[in-house]
Amino acid sequence: SLRQEMQELDTKFTQRIESLDAKFDQKIDRLDAKFDQKLTGLQYWYWGTLVVIVVGFVTVLFTHP
Repeated sequence: SLRQEMQELDTKFTQRIESLDAKFDQKIDRLDAKFDQKLTGLQYWYWGTLVVIVVGFVTVLFTHP
């Protein structure tokens, strides 16, 4: 019947989305781990400088008449 076919399609679709979601999560986790390793490897003054520049830029942007 049509209803049964629709339900089967829905189930397949849901499974496909869930598997894609799982794959995506794995990729994000891997990227996150890589990024963490890189962050640890880099010196803190580098990130400190970056933060100061960004904060300064944002401040100038919003306080500029």
